[in-house]
Amino acid sequence: MSARPRRRLVILCAVLLLTGAAAAGAYHLWRKAERQELADLCRKAARREQWNDLEKAARRWKELEPASGDALLYLGQAAEGRSAWGEALEFYCQVPDSDRQAVTALLDASSLAFGPLNDPLRGVEIAERVVRIDPGTGEAQKRLIMFYAATMQRARVAAQIRSAIQARSEPREAYPYYFLLFTLRPNDAPALVERWRKRYPEEETFIVAEFLLQPEPVEEDPFAPASPNTPDVPRSEREKSRLLQVDRLLARYPQNIELLAYKASLCIATSDVPRAVALLSQVPKAARDDARFWALKGFIHESNQEFDAARQAYRQALELHPADWRARSRLAVIERQYRNLDEVKKLTDLVERSIELRRELPKAAATQLEDPSLFLKLVQYYHDCGDSLMAPALERRIDEMRRRK
Repeated sequence: MSARPRRRLVILCAVLLLTGAAAAGAYHLWRKAERQELADLCRKAARREQWNDLEKAARRWKELEPASGDALLYLGQAAEGRSAWGEALEFYCQVPDSDRQAVTALLDASSLAFGPLNDPLRGVEIAERVVRIDPGTGEAQKRLIMFYAATMQRARVAAQIRSAIQARSEPREAYPYYFLLFTLRPNDAPALVERWRKRYPEEETFIVAEFLLQPEPVEEDPFAPASPNTPDVPRSEREKSRLLQVDRLLARYPQNIELLAYKASLCIATSDVPRAVALLSQVPKAARDDARFWALKGFIHESNQEFDAARQAYRQALELHPADWRARSRLAVIERQYRNLDEVKKLTDLVERSIELRRELPKAAATQLEDPSLFLKLVQYYHDCGDSLMAPALERRIDEMRRRK
């Protein structure tokens, strides 16, 4: 090819490239202008609560940008405005995790699931997704903690509180909940579980929670002594009936940690050592780090006058959950066997302080939890128990409360 045709070809290619670039630039500018126009239309329609107009504009936006979190969020708001709760939830859940609107959209979806849709399992699933995206989202952490507390999943309450504290996103309720962990019964839990079970009548979580939320025949402290001379006989027909009920549920759900832990408390309260020994063999490996089962092990050793092993088991229970006044109370009994009177005094003093806290904390209204003075006794208790997670975290929370005042 001669030099002249080559130059013409080069010029033609250059013209085509420039034309293509110009077209691409023009298309980009058009898309940007179109996006801005649709964003303005959506904002105005949302502000005026014109849900049909909002839906039309948001659908156009979604056609332009199918993965736009803003468009999906507006579509969800339009559906929610029309009380189309299920449709709204699905739009919110379509927002990609990487989108800046993901947390906002998913919190709205979780609110719908826990609220008008009465779908708590979906609500939990969505809240867990939010925490994976951003562990610092306090509202999602709170919803998970509250759900686990209402459904009597105490091991999961503890795990979620620890996770939230590490992310510095724990709700204020975390501290009294953690202290009251093994006796925690939120006032609204029975009504919530009844409502949720209507949605999921065969769901293990709600069947077990409904049972555990029944009026309690056993004293709050399961280490209370049994009736004299009847160590292996339940102290009332209600307790005997309760043992039969829990055994029936365990036959259905043999790996349920909360049922096993509840049965452990019944065994201790009724001094039923044979049943306690049998129960300990049922505990799955996943629960071996649950303080309640170490307390059960301590009870078995104590009942057999194996005081060294009992001491070790109670200490392990306190290592796992330092605020547990029940294991501390039994450890004081063991230390008295060894005449370690200074240690006995230290342990019993902490138990006495826990009694006062156990009276005060359940009565605290939500507004009182914003008052730092309510937590001062609790933070000192955590310190004196040697709780290296809760004590410094609560100190930080108290400092934050004071700075806000």
